Amino acid sequence: MLSGERELEAELEDLMSILTESNLEAEAEWEAEGEARVPAGRCTPTGTRVGSLTCSDTEHASVENLLQMSIPPATLRAAVETSAGAVVSLINTAAATLDRPSRTAASRAAFCAAFGVTPEFVPAWRSTLRGVVRWRDLGELVAIRLRDAAKIIDGGCIRYFCWGSAAHCPECTGAPTTYISCSSFRGRYTICLGDGFWRAWQAGDTVTTDLNLLHEALHIYFSTTVAHTGRTGNAYCYQSYVANINGLTIPQRITDRCPVGVCT
Repeated sequence: MLSGERELEAELEDLMSILTESNLEAEAEWEAEGEARVPAGRCTPTGTRVGSLTCSDTEHASVENLLQMSIPPATLRAAVETSAGAVVSLINTAAATLDRPSRTAASRAAFCAAFGVTPEFVPAWRSTLRGVVRWRDLGELVAIRLRDAAKIIDGGCIRYFCWGSAAHCPECTGAPTTYISCSSFRGRYTICLGDGFWRAWQAGDTVTTDLNLLHEALHIYFSTTVAHTGRTGNAYCYQSYVANINGLTIPQRITDRCPVGVCT
């Protein structure tokens, strides 16, 4: 190889390193494993994941008008309960594939597609963390976060609203007709359901309903830090991995926000 080519290759390697760190965020400033908003105990009996679903007469009418059908409030509650139970199972299955002894070529490929690196990647900022660090590589960190998101959903402490509004979820300033679901994550355990959730439920699109509960649980977990850019701070990338590893078709809206990664 010519010296000029060697220099070019070195420059490209440096650039890839910079891009990788950029996509994975310098999370040392906001890594919050020890402060994650995971409930200390359960708010519902084991096996019940929806302890509160509020649906006023007006909100109930909005859902019925949207779907052009009569739906008892108990049916709406059951729909959320079913979705919550399903996604907890999907999340825990995905997290288990990232445990070091359980990693396979398939889980590495799915991780690469979602996060742009292999699960064995160790971000440079790990060495700057103080105290006991519970993870050795990015795969273990993602597994921790997924399991904590599952605990948030499974514990039954989330307060659900059948139809969103800024009164219920102050961070959700858009109309519920514009979103699938939305969470109030600043010190709250609140998820507002919107147009997209109920349309997906009516259509039997469980991938949308289930994965969106994961998305909102990650917002709650990260509080104000979760973003829709980059990789490891991007809720869409976690959705992508969970869908992929469970053999589900990844919705295009998720791929648009978390493009398929390539590992070199």
